[in-house]
Order: sequence, then structure tokens, then C-alpha cells
Amino acid sequence: VAPEHPEILRQLAQVYIAGGNRVRGAAVLERAIASDPNDGPTLFMLGRLSFEQGQWAGAVHLLSRAINSNLRRTEPELIPLARYFLGGALERLGYDEAGVKQFRAFLDASNGNASWSSQRSRDLTLLLRQRGVVWMIVGDLHNRLGQPMQAWDAYQQGIEQGVGDGQTTQIRLLYTLLQLGRYDEAEQLVVDRLTNAQADDATLDLVSYVAKYGSRTKRLSERLEQLYTQSGKPARLALATAALQTPPRSTATLKAHLTAKPTDRAVFEALIKQYNAQSSASEIADLLRSVEPVLVAAPQIADAYATQIVEQLPIEPRSEE
Repeated sequence: VAPEHPEILRQLAQVYIAGGNRVRGAAVLERAIASDPNDGPTLFMLGRLSFEQGQWAGAVHLLSRAINSNLRRTEPELIPLARYFLGGALERLGYDEAGVKQFRAFLDASNGNASWSSQRSRDLTLLLRQRGVVWMIVGDLHNRLGQPMQAWDAYQQGIEQGVGDGQTTQIRLLYTLLQLGRYDEAEQLVVDRLTNAQADDATLDLVSYVAKYGSRTKRLSERLEQLYTQSGKPARLALATAALQTPPRSTATLKAHLTAKPTDRAVFEALIKQYNAQSSASEIADLLRSVEPVLVAAPQIADAYATQIVEQLPIEPRSEE
């Protein structure tokens, strides 16, 4: 085989790339392209290298050529991978509709072709296992295109493919439900999460998200208040309910909870955050009067509470005008 044969040059380039010398590897691949401009595997390798280096326009050019080259005859299993990287490059360039097309082509072509795993390298095998993640990206692109129904279907596909239901997934679903006007389902998703979750920031972020983008905050607040009473007044529901309210109602909610459960430190911290350097002298005095019974009822953490008050509230509160 001639030294300048594309296959020989690809192997040499792979050695350079594996050794960390991507510049030298890319130069060798360029030689291979000069030898045979229609060599699909070489176009794919160079396009993928461009993608990994953040050269999105170059990746689009090379991967498009690879898909339309002799790849179907020489290594057809590379075409779905070329579409995956092409979709990613198009997404980053802001060509959402074109990105969706390529990602969906990747998903359609790779679905049910597990036999490719034994024929390709380890990174190909791993990529073919990421269908769920790709579906979530497709959903994001549909939302950016103003297509919430298609986005919802894509997210469901991603979840079926094993994507977890963490905060990022929950935010995606909430946003899409709100875009679709399915407020009851959005509220129920939040309620279900609060019923099972702890009083963590991720859970409260979901509540804040619905409060910001939803249109029926009052109804959700009422549902949470009812759930709060029925569930034995857990701290996470007190925090969630207060997150949907504005002072002075949110302040009253937190104070009422601390009266019943003075040792719930997360609620105490949320109460203190309702006050700041702009609080008047009478407002801070009212706070101190309200927390005095809490300090008495929880002597084991009274020092910590008192320290927090001193550190967070102004030493010389603003006078009444």
C-alpha cells in the first residue's frame, strides 16, 4: 500500500491523536484528504477532531461531506456518528432546526443496531448508549424552536431511555408543561416532588420556577398549605409555601412554623433572610420579639440562632422616616 494512501495516513493520524498531538494528527488527515477528497472515514475523523476542538463551522463542513461521501459503502456504521457530531455543531452555531434533523437521524439509525458495538471502538459503543441524553437535547431544541409538544415527546423518550429525573429534567418538564398550558400537571409535578423530597435547594428552585413562570401561584400555594397541614408540618413544605408568597405573608408562614417546630434551622435561616440592611428599626424589633419564644424553646441551638441574627441583620437598623 502506498505511504500516502488514506488508510495508512488515517492510522498514522490516530497514533498522533492518541498520543495527544492533535495538531500533527490533523495535519496528517489533511494529507489524506488531499490524496482522496472523497474518503469518508478520513472526512469523519477530521470533522470529529474539529468538533472536539470547538471548530463548529469546520466540523459542519467536514461532517456534511463525510455523510455524502463513500462512507455508505466503506463504513456505513460511521454515518450515525457523523450525524451526531454534525447535530452538535449545528446546535452550537444556533441552527436548531438543522440540529434536530441530524440528531433525529442519529437516533433513528442507531436504534436497534447494538451489533455495531462489537465492530467499533469503545467510544462508539459508549456514544450509542447515550440515546437518552440525545433525546433530551432534541427536546431542548424543540423548545427553543417554540415547539413544546415535540419537546415533551422527546423528553419522554429520554426518560424511557434511562435519563434520571433530577433537577435538570424536572425543570425541563415544568417549563414544557407551562408552555403547553398544562398547569394542573405542572403543579402536581411540584407537589409530588415536595411530598417525597427533603428541604433542599433543588426542590425549592422548582417551586420558585413555577412561581416565576406559572399563572396560578395562589392555587399552588393553597395546595401546599393544605399538604403542609396534612403531612405533619414538615420544614420543606413550610419553605416551599413561603417561596410562593411575598412579605408579610411569607414572613408570617415561617414564624408560625417556628412556633410549632423551633429547631427547624432551615426555616429559621429563611426567616432571617426576609430581613436586610433596608429593614426599619421597628421591623427588626418585631423580628426579635417573634423569635424570642423560639430561642427559649430551643436552648440547644439558641446561641447559633442568636449569632446568625447578629451576623445577618444590620447592627444599626435604618430609622423610621
